[in-house]
Formats: sequence, C-alpha cells, structure tokens
Amino acid sequence: MADMTSARAEAVKRLTPLPIWRGAPAFSIIEDGRTNCNFFVTDDTGRYFARFGVDLPHHFIFRDNERLAVLKAAEFGVAPPVLYAADGIVVSAFIDGRGLVIEDGADKAVLKRIAAVLRRLHDGTPEGIVHEFDLTAILPAYMDMLPAGTLDADDENRLKRIIASIPRLPPVSLAHSDLIPNNFMDDGERLWVIDWEYAGRGHPAIDLAMIVSNFDLTEELARYVIAEHGLCSYDEVRDMTPALIARELLWTLVQIGRVGLAGDLAEYREICLKRLRECPL
Repeated sequence: MADMTSARAEAVKRLTPLPIWRGAPAFSIIEDGRTNCNFFVTDDTGRYFARFGVDLPHHFIFRDNERLAVLKAAEFGVAPPVLYAADGIVVSAFIDGRGLVIEDGADKAVLKRIAAVLRRLHDGTPEGIVHEFDLTAILPAYMDMLPAGTLDADDENRLKRIIASIPRLPPVSLAHSDLIPNNFMDDGERLWVIDWEYAGRGHPAIDLAMIVSNFDLTEELARYVIAEHGLCSYDEVRDMTPALIARELLWTLVQIGRVGLAGDLAEYREICLKRLRECPL
C-alpha cells in the first residue's frame, strides 16, 4: 500500500461505522504494517487491534483468504479471538504483550513454546481454506517480477538452483507462512500468532523451516524445536529451509521494487542476502 496516508484515511473511514463498537472508537496508528494498515482501537468496552488491507496479487495476498485463515486460527486457539472479519477488515482482541525477536531463538524455553503453538495450529484441519501456499508457484513468479540486474549472477544462480529443487510436500494443515519473530506475541502466559495474510493450506515443514531460517537457529536448536513440534522430520524441514530463505529474499526485492527502500527494507535485504549465501544447497 504505497500511499499510506490515503490508505490509513480509507481504513479509518471503513472501520469507524462497524457495529461492534460501543461508543465512538478512537484510533492509534501502528507504524509496522508493510502491506496493510494497523491500528489500536479504543471504545467504551476496551482496547482492540484492527487492520485493513486490499488484495495484493503481486504478493499473493487475497483478503478473503486472510479472513478464512484468521478465523480458522482463532478457532484453533492460535490467533487472538476475532470480533469482526469482512471486506479486508480484521478486528481482534488486543494482546498486551511483546513480539518475539531473533535472539529469542537461542532460548530453548521459547522454542518449546513456539513448537507447542505451531503443533496446535498444524494439528487442526485446513477445511474451508481454499488458497494453497505453493512455493513452486510463488518463487518463479517472484523471479519473473524482478528487473534484469536486480541480483548478481551468483545470487541469481543460487536462487534458480533452490527453485529447481523445492520439496513437494502435501498441504495437510493450515500453514501461517510468514513466521518472522514479531508475528509471535507473548502475553506472559502464552504465545499468540498474528498476521495471517500469507496463510494457506500447506505442510507443517513450511512453518518449521521459517522458524529455523528467521530465528537463525543452529542445527542443534533446529533439531530441538522440530522434535518438540513432533509432526515433521528434521530432513523435511532441512530440505524446505532454502526455499523459505529464497521466498523471504524475493518478497523483499519485489517489495522494494514497489515502494522503494522504505523503512528497514534495505537492512532486511542484506539480512536475507546473507542467509541465501550461507544456506547449504
């Protein structure tokens, strides 16, 4: 959403008349949203989290799919309870806590909690979820969006080798498919998973590979979280990890092409390039 000022104005216009509010809602902007508008909302009954977004086909984001996914995840007790979900709007309970950071991946106690919440997610059936998070379609499409010269020859060749060997695992569960650290919220008692716009039917190894790559886990810690989760083999996750590293880099490059070097995109591009260059093929 390139023009965030107008997008936020449209979001507030759409959110204000919702029938869920008691009294006049007050909106506070959350700056973190890259592909949507996020707000804290306060009314006479308390505080809530609200987001508004439009379809972004270049990122395979379709808001009706997000609606289905977040409702299913809330049903599983993984996402916060949802008060309203329709027409690109999701309003959910406000979680008073902190987002995880990369350094949390060094703590086995945190990894155990991550494994437990993902096991709860992956134990549920993805019935009713139409969209599949299909890396064999997503990665080549992202590559085709990049202008010539975006990557140097070595990086481009690594990506092509990864794309040629993406594991094909059955879409047996709901996969979140965007498990960066701050999409986990810790309220002090439990972890919640937020931001479901990329979710779809997939294999649990997709989400576990994201934990391995996005938390920069050592092999020891990767084996630990995979064993705690219990639904994937280490080999399945290891083989899937390069594809998720490639996806994160390609997402970043496509986003830069759309909005420029906004926010932390330049820094994040370098992190993703480093992971690509270091991942074993």
